[in-house]
Amino acid sequence: MYYIYFPYVLILSVAMAALCHQQEKNLWWAAVVFFAPVTAPYFIVKSEKQSTGKWIALFIFTFALVLGTEGFIWFTQYKQDQYNKLNPVDRAAVRITRVIEANVSEMNQIMGALDIRNTVASGKKEIITSKASIKRAKILLRQSQKATNQFTVFVTDYGPYFQKTRQNWILQLRNFYKNKHMIKYYTSTQQYLNEFERLLNYVQTHFEQIRSRKSQEMQNYDQYFIRYRHGLNIYQKYSDERMKVQTVLIKNYPELKKYLPAGAQTKAVSILD
Repeated sequence: MYYIYFPYVLILSVAMAALCHQQEKNLWWAAVVFFAPVTAPYFIVKSEKQSTGKWIALFIFTFALVLGTEGFIWFTQYKQDQYNKLNPVDRAAVRITRVIEANVSEMNQIMGALDIRNTVASGKKEIITSKASIKRAKILLRQSQKATNQFTVFVTDYGPYFQKTRQNWILQLRNFYKNKHMIKYYTSTQQYLNEFERLLNYVQTHFEQIRSRKSQEMQNYDQYFIRYRHGLNIYQKYSDERMKVQTVLIKNYPELKKYLPAGAQTKAVSILD
C-alpha cells in the first residue's frame, strides 16, 4: 500500500514549501500538508496566490486520482492475497472455476442482449453488431469448455487429496461440470449460435429482398428462421435444466454459489416487423 500516496504527498509538501518561500509564508505549512494533505486547499487560499481556483481544482483532481489508484491496487492485492492463502492445489482449482464463471457470465450477457435486437427492422449495422457478438460468444464458449475439461481432469487427478481434506464441495462441483446437463448445455449453445449466425448471414446477403418480402427469399428465410428457432428452443431447454441442477447444488452447498455463473434469459429474436 501507499506506493503512490507517499511520493505524492512528498511532492505536494515540497511544492507548498516552495510556495511558502516565494510568498514569504511560514515553512511549517509544508509540514502540515505532508501529514494532512487535505489541508492544502486551505493554505493555497491563505497564500493569496493568483489562480487559486485552478490550483485547488488541480489538487482535488490529483488527490482523488491518487486515492483511486491506491484503492485499485489494494483491491487487486486483496484478491491476490486470498489466493495466496490457499495451498497450490486449492489455488489452482479455484482459479480454473473463476475462468469458467467469468466466461459463462460474459457469454450469458451477450446472448441475453442478442434476443432483443430487431436486426432487419433496425438495419444492416445491427446485423453486423449481432454477428460480432455471436463471434465473441463462440470464443467464450470454447474457452469455457476448455476450462471445464481442465477443471474436471484436475479435480479427478487430485481426488484423493480433496477427499482427505474433506473438501466435498469441490468434488460436487466437478460432478456438476461432468454431468450430461452441462455437456448438453454447451452443445445446445453452440448449435444455437451457429443457427443464429446462419440466419443473420442470409438476411445480410438478401437484406433488401427480405425487407420487400419477395417470395423466394422469404421462403428461404422461413427455413433459416425455423432452424434458428429450433436451436433456440433446445438451448433454452438445456439452459433451464442446467440452472435447476445448479440451484439444487447451491442449496446443498451454499459455498459453491460464488464459483458458479448465473443463468441467461433468452427469447426469440424478432427479425421482421
